[in-house]
Amino acid sequence: MMNRLGLKKEWVIFSGAIALALLILLIAQISTSPKSQTPASSQSKFTGKNAFGTLKPHRATYDIKLIKARGMSSIIDVVGTMTFEWRSDCDSATSSHSFNTRYNYADSAPIIMESDFSTHESHGGAQMDFTSLRKKNGILVENIRGHADRDARKIEYTRPALDSQKLPDNVVFPTYHSLAVLNAAQSGQKIVKVKLFDGNHTEGVVEVNTIITKDAAPYTGESSPAIDQSLLEAPAKELQLAFFPLAKNAETADYEMTLIFHENGVMRKAQIEYDDFTLVQTLTALEKLPEICKN
Repeated sequence: MMNRLGLKKEWVIFSGAIALALLILLIAQISTSPKSQTPASSQSKFTGKNAFGTLKPHRATYDIKLIKARGMSSIIDVVGTMTFEWRSDCDSATSSHSFNTRYNYADSAPIIMESDFSTHESHGGAQMDFTSLRKKNGILVENIRGHADRDARKIEYTRPALDSQKLPDNVVFPTYHSLAVLNAAQSGQKIVKVKLFDGNHTEGVVEVNTIITKDAAPYTGESSPAIDQSLLEAPAKELQLAFFPLAKNAETADYEMTLIFHENGVMRKAQIEYDDFTLVQTLTALEKLPEICKN
């Protein structure tokens, strides 16, 4: 259980964040070869010089806290921070997440996890490079680099030299998951289901069921010089997501998330529900980064 908490939970937060913090990516008309076409629900309805639309390059920092433990869970507290950055160069998008999280247990010593994840997606959604680096109590436990190719339907790992894996038909990377949700919201749909690969070697491809619930209330948090509130003026929505790893063929979700996100790609808050406990991720710092690609 301790290894599961220490090695898996950061990626769960990461995978949800990347699927939604990139929610407005590539809202331009996208031209790809027939071989690279994604499902129709993922295609953008928009045109413009900037392939990444209204998404704003930014850096955001979040506090991570335990708000509830359930059942026989031995965990008594979780505290930490996550820093997220998103940048683009018009033809590709890069995201990075850095975690520093402490897990406290009733029956054993604490575990401190330091994790860094990054993805680089090509315009068109056919290619994605990904990396993950994790330390447990200061000791390196994971150092992975890989490349996913939708056309070849293959995931290849270059560090370490792991066996390649197949991608199923109609799988999407985080950008096109975001497009599917965005287009659904604009057309009045409430439910979106996709197969997603976000670079998670442990879970592999997951089915993500997203429910678009309602418009979120405007930001009313306390004024802070660390938070650029102009980035929180964009309209926001509430989403509920459930993640089902395909390898498990399970009927119940592995975990669920409720998020508030803004149309410029800023995620304001997230609540993550596991079987044994619940975490909340709250925005504490937010700043604009230089815009390289503009309409």
